[in-house]
Amino acid sequence: MAGDAPTSIEIPSDAEGEILPAIARARITAKLKRKKDEVTGDLSAFLSRKAGVYVTIRQKSGGELRGSLGTIEPESDDLVEETRNAAFAAAFEDPRFKKVMGKELDDLKIEVSIIGEPQR
Repeated sequence: MAGDAPTSIEIPSDAEGEILPAIARARITAKLKRKKDEVTGDLSAFLSRKAGVYVTIRQKSGGELRGSLGTIEPESDDLVEETRNAAFAAAFEDPRFKKVMGKELDDLKIEVSIIGEPQR
């Protein structure tokens, strides 16, 4: 992959509510800038758990949907990888929309929803 240094996200222990959208944005940014993205630091119990994740991408100006994909049940070992995979899919593989472009990055709002266990 082209680029100098990987896009890194250091996981702060007190920002669990904000970290998943930051991880999603880093994954999308890395793809657009052709850099490798990495997540560093110890995963908290919250981030280490397995769960399905949906990533929804909207334009900040106008709120237009740009992509929304994810999993109902987990396919990865932790929330970090699940979020990274869903972010990539929402930005570049949602068949309803054109792929996200680099010029859109600053105008994107990224939401991450953690899918709980199905109630039976």
